[in-house]
Amino acid sequence: MLGKVDQSVSIEPFIIALFYGDSKPSNLEFLKDFVTECKLLENEGVFTDKLYSFRISKILADAPARSFIKACKSHNSYHACEKCLEEGEWSGRIIYQLGNFPSRDDASFLNQTDRLHHTGITLLSELKIGLVSQVPLDYLHLVCLGICRKLIRQWVKGKIPYRLRSRDTIMIGDRLEQLIKFFPSDFQRKPRAIKHVDHFKGTEFRTMLLYTGVTTFRGIIPQNEYKCFLKFHTALYILLSAKADHPDWNGLAKNLLKQFVNECITLYGQEFAVYNLHGLLHINEDAMLFGSLDNASTFPFESFMQKIKSLVHSHNYHLEQVAKQIIETERFQDDIGSKYRETKNAWPPNNICKTGDNCYMLNTGKVIVFKKAVNKEKNIYLCQTFGVLNPLKYYPIDSSKLGIFVAKSLSEEMVVCVEEKDILFKYIRLPYKGFFVCIPLLHSRNKCSHFLTSQQSFDF
Repeated sequence: MLGKVDQSVSIEPFIIALFYGDSKPSNLEFLKDFVTECKLLENEGVFTDKLYSFRISKILADAPARSFIKACKSHNSYHACEKCLEEGEWSGRIIYQLGNFPSRDDASFLNQTDRLHHTGITLLSELKIGLVSQVPLDYLHLVCLGICRKLIRQWVKGKIPYRLRSRDTIMIGDRLEQLIKFFPSDFQRKPRAIKHVDHFKGTEFRTMLLYTGVTTFRGIIPQNEYKCFLKFHTALYILLSAKADHPDWNGLAKNLLKQFVNECITLYGQEFAVYNLHGLLHINEDAMLFGSLDNASTFPFESFMQKIKSLVHSHNYHLEQVAKQIIETERFQDDIGSKYRETKNAWPPNNICKTGDNCYMLNTGKVIVFKKAVNKEKNIYLCQTFGVLNPLKYYPIDSSKLGIFVAKSLSEEMVVCVEEKDILFKYIRLPYKGFFVCIPLLHSRNKCSHFLTSQQSFDF
């Protein structure tokens, strides 16, 4: 069990409890101490230099874990949806229709109004937390390892007529490998051939959905499927941005996801309408409550799990090994973390002139490419500017409203002074047929707040 303090400057998760056994737990007894302590903290608060109130903002887990700790039906059962009363039907597997079904709420869950949804009474019901509203659908498993993976596997290894020809798969792989040179250092994993899809990690699917898929799939997968993919991409790009909880933008993402779900069923058949696809109809609700879906994601916790595993060096006394090493390193964690943040956020970055890390948008709206530092101390650089910025073709909305452009016509090199206050955000620029598709990195700078202001007008 891992936790993270929402208001803390430290982004590192911490261990709440660690368990060891031959199998997964068969009941919820392991939650007992956690629930008891949380009830105490809810009533009495946390005292350090002063008294702080305590509450759980959200509980994050993948679908099997959520159904287990909430004592409700698993994702492959009837009445499994945690957000609405959709029953599901059998078609070789449990599938869901596109109906307008009543939503579940926290009160009806506690009262077990829908008896067929519950398998028992969870210990979590003793806490001051909404077991519907405050247990979001984690987009790492639902979107990245769920629908994005399913969609790409459909193209690479699916049944005919959905499967791509071998030469098309190779062409997509070649395009991905060509992007390596232009990939920012912000990404831990560089692109690799799509034939390795079964070994892709969640971050790789996220990168493909938000960035690389925009160019690598274009002109290879059928146009109607590409347009469908772009709706998926656009909706998730919005829900992972700083304006995910803006009513107009959130509503737009919701409509795009509805269209995507409907078109997937039309394109790939009813068997595609599984639990995860149905879940896309609800993730905008979590974004309205928590903001960007990154605020309610298990990504940092999954990464931290690897650190815990690395602390086990022998086959005996697993818990003791981990506990000792955590105690030894905990005292240095704050100092190391603060030094890391200062280095990471320093301006200018050491790699600002390196291909892949050298494309930025200025507050003036110009997209520039840093080529060489003339006088780094005075922020003077040799740069080029894109002369033409056009919206992306086939995009479901005007892509320029998201800061996404087809960039052409680089200017001659010129000497300019660029300070930190002049930078709006960083771009990833993806080469495609003689021009670049420039997409703002969602985690950089102001997270596209310059563009994500209001809905204005969206034409489908």
